[in-house]
Amino acid sequence: MQVLYVEDNAVNAILVERIFARIPSARLSVSPTGRAGITSAQRNCPDLIFLDLHLPDMTGEDVLCELRADPTLRAVPVVVLTADAATATRSRALALGATAVLTKPVQVSDIIETVTRAARTSEVA
Repeated sequence: MQVLYVEDNAVNAILVERIFARIPSARLSVSPTGRAGITSAQRNCPDLIFLDLHLPDMTGEDVLCELRADPTLRAVPVVVLTADAATATRSRALALGATAVLTKPVQVSDIIETVTRAARTSEVA
């Protein structure tokens, strides 16, 4: 399973990379900007995308909208990882097409469960 994490904070990226070291069936790539994440997704068509909402070049919401507008990426699950735990933020992300919203600091079990669920779904498809 190929997973893309769009995240500009190096510490957050390292944390998720360490979590992925526990998931041998998944390969993680990290893009530090929204534009780089979109380009990576278009080139590699990952099975799952984790997306931060606060990026240096564009908002995560804008990234999500572009991913959902791309016919080849429309069905790829996008899980928002954000420090913003507000109900309005969660509702907006889901309304824009996010599959789920996880809040930081993220729980290791939440990441592993999300990847496992996405892997099961893609095997069925």
